[in-house]
Amino acid sequence: MADIRETPDATTERTPLNFLGGEGAMARYPEMREREPVAREEPFGGYWVLTRYADVSKAARDWKTFRAGQPFVELPDFPKVIPQTIDPPEHSMYRKVLNAYFTPEYIENLRPAVERYVDEHVTTLLEGGRGEVVTELAAMLPMRVLAALMSMPEETYLVFMEGFEKIMAAGSDPEALNALVSDYWAPTVNALIADRTANPRDPATDLMSGVLAATGPDGQPWGPEVAGAIAVLLFSAGSETTTNALTSMLHHLATHPEDQQRLRLEPELIPAFVEEILRLYPPLHQLARNTTKDVELHGVTMPAGDLVALSWAAANRDPDAFPEPDRAIFDRPRERTHLTMGMGPHQCLGAPVARLELALVCEKILARTGNIRLEGPTEPAPMIPLRSGYSVLHLAFD
Repeated sequence: MADIRETPDATTERTPLNFLGGEGAMARYPEMREREPVAREEPFGGYWVLTRYADVSKAARDWKTFRAGQPFVELPDFPKVIPQTIDPPEHSMYRKVLNAYFTPEYIENLRPAVERYVDEHVTTLLEGGRGEVVTELAAMLPMRVLAALMSMPEETYLVFMEGFEKIMAAGSDPEALNALVSDYWAPTVNALIADRTANPRDPATDLMSGVLAATGPDGQPWGPEVAGAIAVLLFSAGSETTTNALTSMLHHLATHPEDQQRLRLEPELIPAFVEEILRLYPPLHQLARNTTKDVELHGVTMPAGDLVALSWAAANRDPDAFPEPDRAIFDRPRERTHLTMGMGPHQCLGAPVARLELALVCEKILARTGNIRLEGPTEPAPMIPLRSGYSVLHLAFD
């Protein structure tokens, strides 16, 4: 298995951004924003990085200049997933159908199942006064929620868990990660599509039945190939990112006892706290776009066709957008939104589900503990793609 951390940067003595890991990259972003807001990184064929909030948010909205395609700079052979890797107007057609399954009303109907899963996993985590967050809560919870969202048998999450473990084992090997996304989900996706094709359910309440019933401008059904690409996106994007966010949130609580205590006294602040956690610790630090024309920014020209990373993580801590950017400020004014969930047409489809999971976990754990603290080793999440979060996180509960 190849480990890209061994790859040197041929053009500079500094360690390439991608090889620093989440915390190391966070430490470099301030200098990049100040001195090199349009930075050049050479690994993976070379790409540009935008780090200032104004630039990143503008590029995210400007899909005509910054086109979707390859979502991760580190994974050039990442398979096509719909609608993440396409742009309007085709993108809008898919989102119009999918958005119906992520409305507040639809998510509220999902809440009882999510709350039951959270209660079960929090109980397991708290037993004995200590536990390992990833294996006992953060990995399994998003998988179970995803199975419920897709109206799949509850035991399906065990298949998802096997995939999660393979992703963790792949570590920093881009080829292995691409293969997992392309091949691992195929049997589950194909079985789901075959079942809904043979036994369609009410499209108003079953996402995959709705996708299979949808038609394009020519009146023809989208078909199993499109349905498969959508399912792969939901399976891959809807699980590990939430795991990373959950581990970041619980690590923050364990290392900031003052935040724990305030939230116990004022639980109504939990939704605002969740937004600050998402801003401070993006599960994915960046997503990529391709320029459609030469773009000049801050005296630098990015040629047409070049790969550009929009750094949500760097923009989220831009002091020009968020005063005291490294602090979790619960009553922070919301005239600017953080970019962790994206901006523009590609804003994260599953954001309402992730927010629900994070808020319920925070609420339940704080209500059942007097203190949360680190106990035992921690290991950061794999660095490819560049992200925040932990693959191992031991906590103790008083």
